[in-house]
Amino acid sequence: MSNTINTGDFIEVIYTGSTNDGVTFDTNVEAIAKEKKIFSAKQKYDPVKICVGEHQILEGIDQSLNGKELGQKFTLNIPAELGFGKRDVKKVQLVPMTTFDEHKVKPFKGLQVDFDGQIGVVQRISGGRVMVNFNHPLSGKELVYDVEVLKKITDTTEQAKAYISHIMPIKPEHLDISVKDKTLVLCLPFDLPDSFREAMTEKFQKVLSDIEKVEFTKKLVDLSKENPTTLKGEHTHGPNCHH
Repeated sequence: MSNTINTGDFIEVIYTGSTNDGVTFDTNVEAIAKEKKIFSAKQKYDPVKICVGEHQILEGIDQSLNGKELGQKFTLNIPAELGFGKRDVKKVQLVPMTTFDEHKVKPFKGLQVDFDGQIGVVQRISGGRVMVNFNHPLSGKELVYDVEVLKKITDTTEQAKAYISHIMPIKPEHLDISVKDKTLVLCLPFDLPDSFREAMTEKFQKVLSDIEKVEFTKKLVDLSKENPTTLKGEHTHGPNCHH
């Protein structure tokens, strides 16, 4: 097996991200998170498993991985357009106070809110309206990332698990994956539309070289308690580079 990383390889990566003035905001290394005082018990500190070139990590990192060596540590200076994007004034919006009242959320400056998966931060409250900034907190900023590629993932089942974790928010215990005779069998806790099955089949056949066929089955799981609310608020925290 070559030690050189190429597009299409599945790998494990650790990283630490800082602003260009040296403030660390994100890492998937627990010891560094504690050292930099950004540790969160809610976050998993594990190497991220990605397929190189599939945009499963910050674009500035993804583009740099091709040609790197296993075990190599390197530092990247990432411009805003390859990081969390340029700041967009259209993403600063006024939201009626009644929207917050309906979901029993009391807004205040700095509150992070989630509107059906769209994350924003309250900037100002004026009368019956709340100004919410839906730009990423680091949009428009140049970033610095320290990155290390730990290993390649060569097992097809592990590759499939890694890939599906980026396209579906499914808990590991709700997902069964197996490979037999070049057929990938995905046992999911819900049914998928035919169009989505076709798209997933095409994608898996592309990224998994040993797979010729994909089969979908269903397992019974009670997901009723896991549906997110329409709007929820919490204090802001450090962004993660592969959300």
